[in-house]
Formats: sequence, structure tokens, C-alpha cells
Amino acid sequence: MTAGPGSSGGTAAATTRGRFARVPTWVWIALAAVVVVGIVLAVMAAARAAGAAAPVDSAEDACRSAIEEHVALRGGADADASRSFTATERGDGDVKLQGTVTFTAEDGGTHHADARCIVSVDGGSPEVVSVRLWD
Repeated sequence: MTAGPGSSGGTAAATTRGRFARVPTWVWIALAAVVVVGIVLAVMAAARAAGAAAPVDSAEDACRSAIEEHVALRGGADADASRSFTATERGDGDVKLQGTVTFTAEDGGTHHADARCIVSVDGGSPEVVSVRLWD
């Protein structure tokens, strides 16, 4: 049976279809392109952010090891370098890290010192350029 002019069968679907049918095809294509470009840019930004953190993390590990070695060479023991350094990237590809270290000196006393490392992160593995401790 066919719906008559006064019945509501099918008019809602025709109205909805008609509303989207008036949008030009180029708008749908442009909208899809904008969404795809946005997703690609978001993925690239996330990848760049993840890649930027890796050199600082490896520089921190290298700095921590260098500080512990520096303390041991001067007769200290049980060196505990800070777990979070303040990192500053310099323009020459180096990273300057500042933090603290606690260690036991030869006399048995516990000492706290400020520490600074310069780490070169060019070319893959980090290389500690300098280590400095001061009270």
C-alpha cells in the first residue's frame, strides 16, 4: 500500500536526505581533506614530541653516570644523583643539565652538592663533555 499525501510515512527520511543533498560535492571532498590533513599533522606532532624527549633522557642517564664516576674518583662513595635534572638545550647541539648529588665523603660525612653536566647528543649516543660539582 502506498502512503497518501496526508500520511507521514517516509517524509522524515526524505527531508534528512534532502538537507544533505543540497551540500555541494566539493564541500564533502574539502571536509574530508581537512580531516585527513589534521590527523596527519597531529601524528607528526606527537612523533616529534616523543623524539625530542629521548635525547634529554639519554643525556640525563649519561650525566648521572658521569657524576657518580666523578665522586668515586675523588674518594666519595654511595653517590646518589638527582632523579630529575633541569635540562637546557643549547644552540650547539649540547644539553646542559643541572641537579643535585648526595654522597658519602672519605671522612664518612654525608655531603650535598649542586651538579652540572654538559652532554653532547650529536650523532646518536650522548657524550659527557664536562662535569662540575660545587657546594
